[in-house]
Amino acid sequence: MQGFIEGVDGAEGWQYINLHEMSDAPSMGEDRPEILTYLERVGDGSEFRNNTEMLELWFNEDGTVNEAKVLAAENAHVLITPSRARALKLNKAYRAIVLEQDYIYGRDATWTPPQNIHPEINNEAAQTLPEQFTYPYDIRLNWQQ
Repeated sequence: MQGFIEGVDGAEGWQYINLHEMSDAPSMGEDRPEILTYLERVGDGSEFRNNTEMLELWFNEDGTVNEAKVLAAENAHVLITPSRARALKLNKAYRAIVLEQDYIYGRDATWTPPQNIHPEINNEAAQTLPEQFTYPYDIRLNWQQ
């Protein structure tokens, strides 16, 4: 995977990504680091809100992000890489999805049924996402901030 090298703009910044050498920088247009912002907005480390490992590592007992701990992480690798045990479970779960070619529940690997999703959506009755939960987003990171 290629991407920007932290703090280097332009063509010189394109090299292989090394999460051990990358800090949690804010996205363009944001003031707070990208991973911290994601954790705060999602309330977990995954869209299904079922990543108990992330909850134990980066969240307080009351469900809020432990901002000081996230900001103190030495690099992005520490913040987002699963433990060996979790990575092996994710690999097995994803292999099962690929072997079956069954994407009825999406492609996200999970070994337990997700609890935090709607089993069915009625497009006629579904409300749009409230304005306070929509954010402009620029995928580029702001290394200068």
